[in-house]
Amino acid sequence: MTLTDFASLLDRATVAALTFAQSMVSQSLPRDARYDVFLNQSFDEVVDASSTLFHQDDNRVLKLLSRDAVIECLVRDKCCPEWIDILACAIAPDFTVMKLLCCGRFTADASRLYYQSAGMGPFGIKSPDLPRSFQDGKLFPLPTIS
Repeated sequence: MTLTDFASLLDRATVAALTFAQSMVSQSLPRDARYDVFLNQSFDEVVDASSTLFHQDDNRVLKLLSRDAVIECLVRDKCCPEWIDILACAIAPDFTVMKLLCCGRFTADASRLYYQSAGMGPFGIKSPDLPRSFQDGKLFPLPTIS
């Protein structure tokens, strides 16, 4: 995975996740994004030889990263996580916070990327976390940060 290819996929996934979230939340979502990155969110006791683990990422969470910082963090030696769930999780005055839940297995093999067949590489578009009071079809607010 090249930096340019990953950047393009991140941009597309961000727009798709923002668009999906906007259909569910009551606030207007800013199009500018920052990212909370949760590394090593997969169970990786047994790993295929075509995957690489970075144990230094265990329990690591990086908050409010820029787009460029995300790319630098998640593309390593032309490898990226096999899956990355992306969802809107909070709103600041000038940006939407996107949560990235990342697989701990990194690969350079595009066929191992979970959403490759949908044209999204590693990115799976997910709904915002649903509140306990969620009712289908009813908009809900995302948390806000200042």
